[in-house]
Amino acid sequence: MSTLSLDTRADEDEWIWESFRYHSRTFSLAAYLLPRSVQMSVATLYLYCRRVDSIADQRVLEVGRERALQEVRQVRDRLDETLAGRPPAETVLWRRLAEVHEQSSLPRGPMYELIEGALWDLEGRPVVSKADLIEYSNLVGGSVGAMMLPFLAEGGLPAISRPANLGRHSPDYGAVCSLDSFIDLLSF
Repeated sequence: MSTLSLDTRADEDEWIWESFRYHSRTFSLAAYLLPRSVQMSVATLYLYCRRVDSIADQRVLEVGRERALQEVRQVRDRLDETLAGRPPAETVLWRRLAEVHEQSSLPRGPMYELIEGALWDLEGRPVVSKADLIEYSNLVGGSVGAMMLPFLAEGGLPAISRPANLGRHSPDYGAVCSLDSFIDLLSF
């Protein structure tokens, strides 16, 4: 990922899109199939999710569990500020996430659930039952589905096309994706 100057909104857009492509080539390519009006929102939301996941998946290896827990809690504090309309001004991600929230009335719950999933990982909470697996999958996958599916539906997903249906189905979509990943791992 190249270093970009972020002097203009176009520079920020380029940074968001380049970061999106860097972290998820497949998803960023698929986003081109969505209406242009939602592409930047999807990229911004993806980067928020990546920020949270990276702390639990990668950053913890660099800084240790206690520091990673502090960083996740800091993300939660920044999310509080962002959703209250006071994003940290110096950070493109939080300013743009505030805009996406304002324009789209993002549901707050899934954004916090993703953080809870990261805390589950970092606190070493075990998954010992089917109920735990489903709860964990809802936190780490269902939350992403609940955040993304309204934008994907706006892009013309045929199975679920009306906002009234999204609240009920989007966490299921994400949890199924998460469980599918677990099944893929078990098949090796």
